[in-house]
Amino acid sequence: MVPEQHLWSCDNRGNAYYLSSWDAGWKRLRARRGHQIRVKRIVASSWCVWAIAADQSPYFLVPSDGTTIRVTEIITQYERWNSSSGFSSSNLTAKDPPDFVQDGRETYNWSALPSTRWKWETSEWEYLLEHSGDRAGWEYSSSFQPQAVFTSSYYTDSVVRRRRWQRVRSFLGHDRWLLCSVSQADLDPLKSGSQRSSGSNAIHVHKLVLGGTNIPHQPLGFHVLWTVTKTGQIICRTNIHRSNPEGSSWVEHHLLCTPDPISNTLSPDDHQPFAIDINVNLNGQVFVLTDENQLFLRSGVSWRYPYGESDCGYLISRNTLYLSTDSFIEHLGVALYGAK
Repeated sequence: MVPEQHLWSCDNRGNAYYLSSWDAGWKRLRARRGHQIRVKRIVASSWCVWAIAADQSPYFLVPSDGTTIRVTEIITQYERWNSSSGFSSSNLTAKDPPDFVQDGRETYNWSALPSTRWKWETSEWEYLLEHSGDRAGWEYSSSFQPQAVFTSSYYTDSVVRRRRWQRVRSFLGHDRWLLCSVSQADLDPLKSGSQRSSGSNAIHVHKLVLGGTNIPHQPLGFHVLWTVTKTGQIICRTNIHRSNPEGSSWVEHHLLCTPDPISNTLSPDDHQPFAIDINVNLNGQVFVLTDENQLFLRSGVSWRYPYGESDCGYLISRNTLYLSTDSFIEHLGVALYGAK
């Protein structure tokens, strides 16, 4: 059976509609919970919808498909044995992992959730006893090397051990419009948390696009979201996929960079072109049109770098009236219409 496809649209009153390939006639999109928004622009993937509302802020909606989005968080505890003190985290060496490591994160946290749109399913962390029969959850090995085998059995050469804790969180935000605002403080890590949450420096979004679903070796439902702001900035939302529908962070990318001969790196130019339009294809290639009809390509997109390897774009045309991407010309990357 051919998978269901949808065509999305909105009217001048801010109502959103979709047309299914399985049905006849347009249907209005309504959030089943929470407030409705007036939609100015709308894009969608196979499992979620993103929109710009009348307040020029980005929102997303995850329609319920009867399943619950559940994520298992795992924190691993490490200890090393010493003849004088036995097993202890204080015996870990500089080459050993830290005493606690949370999967997929640079730091660990026992209580924090990504946002208020999630809840813990249990009140406490539990031992992950997948390979351990030890009541305390410990697994032993002779080293922390990647090829080391951990078992619940303790041997005379078992000088290191680990214990894994797990806790499951579930997503609460189905069938409602959820704000995913961006501020200048989000783009500047030096800003304080109070400034970031105040909303007084919110950035208004002019256009947003979805793509990158064909980038290999990504999580289920992965896609890239790129936006153009009212001030001509290029911003993307990182790490959007089925298990992380709201993404992780907003990151600004630049069109022009200046090479630094000393560090052999590129730094954003002080005078950036003003972006007015953006498009991204299924392979994640991003094309940006400026107010001077210059067309930039986001280079270095691959499965290792789904947002591009460089912080800057590459100028490929100086006379482009508008741009489009199409599956027929994906091998070329872009179709130029009206080029002089």
